[in-house]
Amino acid sequence: MKTKNVLVLIVLSFFVLQQPAFAVNGSKLIGVGAVSPAMGGTGAVEPQDTAGIMINPATVTKMGKRIDGAVEFAMIDAYMDTSQAALVNFRNTAGVKKSKDGHIWLPYFGFSNRLGDSDWYYGFASGIVSGLKVDYKTSRLSQLVTNNDFDKHIESYSMEFVPTVAYKPIEKLSLGVSGVTTLNYLKGDITTASFTETEGRNHGDLNLGIGFNVGAVYDICEYASVAFSFKSRRWNDENHKYDDVAKQIDGAPEYIFGLALKPIDNLLIESNAKFIDWTNIPILRKGPANHGYGWTSQWVFSVGAQYTMFERLKLRLGYNYGQSPIRNNVVYANALLSLISEHHLGVGLGYQITDRFSVDAGWVHTFKNDLTETGLGDAYSVNGKGSYISLAVDSFLLGFSYHFD
Repeated sequence: MKTKNVLVLIVLSFFVLQQPAFAVNGSKLIGVGAVSPAMGGTGAVEPQDTAGIMINPATVTKMGKRIDGAVEFAMIDAYMDTSQAALVNFRNTAGVKKSKDGHIWLPYFGFSNRLGDSDWYYGFASGIVSGLKVDYKTSRLSQLVTNNDFDKHIESYSMEFVPTVAYKPIEKLSLGVSGVTTLNYLKGDITTASFTETEGRNHGDLNLGIGFNVGAVYDICEYASVAFSFKSRRWNDENHKYDDVAKQIDGAPEYIFGLALKPIDNLLIESNAKFIDWTNIPILRKGPANHGYGWTSQWVFSVGAQYTMFERLKLRLGYNYGQSPIRNNVVYANALLSLISEHHLGVGLGYQITDRFSVDAGWVHTFKNDLTETGLGDAYSVNGKGSYISLAVDSFLLGFSYHFD
């Protein structure tokens, strides 16, 4: 068992290097790879690389024979202040605190191919799809309770491996399915309901999970296509070291709708609408008084555009918005999570260096969002009234693609 955990940790470490909270809808990245985030997280209809597999498996029929790699580097500003909390035991007088971890690396890998000359296609994609890490110098709770020794650090990641197959029953219709394996990691020193440090005590806990994605793309005409995909709940194993604070955290299901238009030559416009059903997950749905986090389900809207210039150069622009699932009556309970980003603006470009090899680059700005506890929720809200959290992110994207045909 120890050997297995070491091997899994090596794989996870390859993909995760010092990651705080980043550009996310809730805890889910707005997109993976070097293209989708720059186009607002779109890609359910007309993806520009294999990262589309992780949004809609049916899109693998549009990718050709290729391999993609990418890395995202993000700089994060996450802050927490509980010095104004109403109850003394909830109030840490250190004032505004900035998380010590301020950057992340997020690699991605994928490939796609066609099965001979048939109507069957297949592919594979892997990368981090959700997570956070914050590390403050002082506690969320009062130093009188913690001596600033715990309740100040948490990290949680979910990485997915997504083998995919798709079929075109007719020329205009693509149907796809993916089997998903998740690798999940949790580590922290958060408090229990009794205001003692979790039994996990900052030791890493690994588990696996499973799920599936299904999707379809229909090309209405040369200028318009529509798509739908469903990403199932991720059924994850229990967190054995942290069963006193988070015994099981499954991944929330998603419903994704897409429309792509090509109104003029060389211009692609895609819009996606996504419903993330956070309330499907008990620990997220339940309020803090019932050992949960009090999240609400979330609609996310994104739009992206790509314009091809000079045959080899592509310019990209995107926007993504989703109201935070953390509302202002559960701020104190979620103060260590910082997953409150809402508005994201992306720009990017792609350049075809040779007939087979291309590179992509981009930038995504997550606008600062902050929340202050209103005290209008349960006892945690009342006692933590006045507590404050904020998050802002800048991400830089770099990727490559190699086409075999």
